[in-house]
Amino acid sequence: ASLVGLFLKAGSGASAFRALRILRLFRLIKQAKGLQQLLSTLIFSLPAIYNISALLLVCFFVFAVLGMALFGNIARSTDLTDHVNFETFIHAMLTLYRQATTDNWFLVMRGTWRTAPHQCDTAL
Repeated sequence: ASLVGLFLKAGSGASAFRALRILRLFRLIKQAKGLQQLLSTLIFSLPAIYNISALLLVCFFVFAVLGMALFGNIARSTDLTDHVNFETFIHAMLTLYRQATTDNWFLVMRGTWRTAPHQCDTAL
């Protein structure tokens, strides 16, 4: 019995065998000098990417706490839903991520742009 035969009897072995095609990528990297330079540049820039990510996380933390303090008691509407709100820290972080990626940011802005006091839920 060969290895290919064992994989084919397993049912999902053919897909596992196809997954081994990624090894071709490593052979391509060895042959292409420009690709090697790009990969080594990416590896050398990982510490800087870590620093930028940590700074972004600190900024998100500060603005999530600020958003909870300012917008945490706004009643839910069509714009502020169960998932998009500032009631909990996790939801505030996810809402800030949504704002940072500009995914319907205007809906969050419109949902928090309340002027009448009756639109705030004081029970929260």
